[in-house]
This record gives sequence, structure tokens and C-alpha cells, in this order.
Amino acid sequence: MRTKSAASPNYSILKGKGKGKGKGKHLNRMQVTSQEAVNSTTDVMSFGKISNVEMPAQAARKMAKLPVTTVAPANQSKKKMKRFKPGQLALKQIKKLQSSTDLLVKKLPFQRLVREIARSSNPEIRFSIQGLLALQEAAECFLVGLFEDCHQCAIHANRVTVMPKDMQLARRLRGERQDA
Repeated sequence: MRTKSAASPNYSILKGKGKGKGKGKHLNRMQVTSQEAVNSTTDVMSFGKISNVEMPAQAARKMAKLPVTTVAPANQSKKKMKRFKPGQLALKQIKKLQSSTDLLVKKLPFQRLVREIARSSNPEIRFSIQGLLALQEAAECFLVGLFEDCHQCAIHANRVTVMPKDMQLARRLRGERQDA
């Protein structure tokens, strides 16, 4: 695409120079450039097809990346999503998480929390990466065990849903809570 200078005759016509007061269009340079871009791309297009020879390299790359859309026949319906029974996806997630050994809590939010708590007592404390990972591993192990105990308390009460009273009972039975 070629660029036009301010001294170009087309630019002066678009600016309205030499046409009497207020009769011409007053366009700024950005508008003129965008109009030139529109005009140059409409010249290149022929019957909905764009020739790569006449297009700039960047525009050709953008056009190559555009997805090709196809219209489906009217008699062909859209593919339906598989509908799972209630609880089936939860069981699938449980099996996936039980088989993996990855950490459940994201690393950076956990590190920020640990650093925030530690800085309240000692503002100049520093942690090694292995130390933070060991803390995270221990915290996740503790929480998983606590939720297992909570689940057992809920089952003992003939319920499936874990409630706060199950958490309180599990902590009391473990000897963690002294006040209740």
C-alpha cells in the first residue's frame, strides 16, 4: 500500500483546499490514511477473492489465518453435547484427582498466603522454594485428611453433605480444637 504525502494532490482535495469556504470535506491525516487503505483493498478484491500478489505481506498472513467457515446442509442437525447423569462427572473428577500426585492448590496463591502470614510476625523472613513446596505438601495432606474425617462424620449422621458441624466434630475428635 502506498502512502501519500501532505503535498499530494489527492490529499489537498480531500482536505478541501482551494475550494472556497466550508465547501470541501475537512479530514485529518488519519481519516485520509484509513480511506486510502479501504480504497486500496477494494481495488485488490475481485469477486470476493483476494490475490496474494497485490496484497501486503501482513494482510496476506492475516487472511491465511482466518478460519474457513462452511455452511451445514439444512437436513443435518448440530451435534449434541453428551448429557451426564447427576454425580457422574463428580465421580470422574474424584477418580482423576485420586490417581494424580499433583498439588491441588495453586503454588503462587499459597506462597503469597504463607509470606503474608509469616511477615505479620517477622517482616524480614525469607523462604526457599523447597521450603514453600514442603509447607504446601504438608498443608494439602492435612486438609485432605481433615475432609476425609468430615466425610466420615457426615456418613455417620446418615448424610451425604458435609456441614460445618462435621468439621467441628472431626477437629474435636482429633484433639485440635480445645475450646469446643
